[in-house]
Amino acid sequence: MTTTAREKYQATAVGATATLQPASKQSDGSFQSDVREVQRMQEEGLVTITIEHCESESGRRLIDLIAFRRVR
Repeated sequence: MTTTAREKYQATAVGATATLQPASKQSDGSFQSDVREVQRMQEEGLVTITIEHCESESGRRLIDLIAFRRVR
């Protein structure tokens, strides 16, 4: 199964930056899974995370925006 994060990675040219935000109907849990996938891709050396923004409205400090640069 390909995740939204993996699809965004595949659609991004090497050296380019991509941003992920939750879709309007996407659950918090689903988007946080995408965030963890981007973090795994960084561990694999595929991307470098450039921004991780945490929301402040709910008090849960969930990441609501993540940007990465494709390395390879």
